Amino acid sequence: MNRTELRTQMLQCRAQLSQEVVDACALRMQQHIEGIPAYADAGQIMLYCSYKNEAGTLPLLHAILASGRQAILPVTDKAFNIHPYCLTSLSQLRSDIRGIPEPNPSCCHPADLSKIQMIIVPGVVFDRRGGRIGFGRGCYDRFLPLLKEDPCIVGLAYEFQVLPRIPQTPLDYPMQLIVTEQGVIAAER
Repeated sequence: MNRTELRTQMLQCRAQLSQEVVDACALRMQQHIEGIPAYADAGQIMLYCSYKNEAGTLPLLHAILASGRQAILPVTDKAFNIHPYCLTSLSQLRSDIRGIPEPNPSCCHPADLSKIQMIIVPGVVFDRRGGRIGFGRGCYDRFLPLLKEDPCIVGLAYEFQVLPRIPQTPLDYPMQLIVTEQGVIAAER
């Protein structure tokens, strides 16, 4: 299958998940992320707000905020460039034009890219080598190379979204780890 066919198939499968399954998987994913050594050391963690049955991040976001760590979330502009903002409360979220929750720049300050120690990346399909296919706009593939330090890059997905191998392009930014409801997968290099 090509990238477009894989994306379509995975989005159809994901759309069929019940809210109960999405919520239960989000809790298991949070537990697996909290067991990653890089998470224990990370003071600033970037993640996304899940939308339309994406691998759930709300329990993890609550845990990060409750622990006193810095939660950083993306704001995506019209050109699909990511601008990270620090979030201190869920009340600082607003919905973008597509309905995706994101920080409100009027009450959040921009994040310092050099201080992000872990980033949780969404995707539509991943492979065991750390490959990722997103929604096709290249937001994260352009953003991740801008990070000054070497944060732990973690793809978040349901187990069915992780395949042995997917087609990749030279512009695709690889994941170091992939977390599913079943556990943590270290990318095979």
